[in-house]
Amino acid sequence: MTNRESTASAPAGGTVIRPLTAVDREAVIAIDHALSGRSRRGFFERRLAHAERDPAGFVAFAAERDGRLIGFVLARLFEGEFGATSREAALDAIGVAPALARQHGVNADGIERDLARGRARCHRR
Repeated sequence: MTNRESTASAPAGGTVIRPLTAVDREAVIAIDHALSGRSRRGFFERRLAHAERDPAGFVAFAAERDGRLIGFVLARLFEGEFGATSREAALDAIGVAPALARQHGVNADGIERDLARGRARCHRR
């Protein structure tokens, strides 16, 4: 979906951080539903389709463990908004599967690391 120039990385512990793809849609929707208690299917279908049409306009990462999506980060990139000259990212959605997060240690620290990768990507362009 985005970050196609990125490659998957497996930090210690075996969680793979990779670009979010269209194949991940149902898992993203399920994680979000588990966290929010309601379905935002329409939002994610539209947002992920938009990210696929405009990959340079999004940062989207997936956290995967043992072949299963356990978390995601989706942010929209903006450049020159409101007179600013730098690229900025607005977080659209973030989620970590509750049970798997506890079991495998995916937490805010890991998400922060991934967001830092997104910020670095913003500054490289």
